[in-house]
Amino acid sequence: MHRNSMYNIQVLIDYTEGLDTWILEIDIIALAKVDNGESYQNYNAAMLENYLERYYDANLTRLLKLKRNMDPTNVFRFPQSSPAIWNEESK
Repeated sequence: MHRNSMYNIQVLIDYTEGLDTWILEIDIIALAKVDNGESYQNYNAAMLENYLERYYDANLTRLLKLKRNMDPTNVFRFPQSSPAIWNEESK
């Protein structure tokens, strides 16, 4: 996945509490013209919508099946990990 992308870009923003929220969306705005609809899963972005589809694309169904079989109680998790049970709220 992501092997055919022309660019692999990660934007890091170090900020302190109280900074305007617009700065957190700069990467989305700045990269909109080169965005192919996918995101590299090791560059987690908390504000990313539809992160599972963007991270795993065509591999999502297979990944969710593996997760359901190998980790049904969701022991191995983090805020944007794949859920053990898929539903619309999991997006």
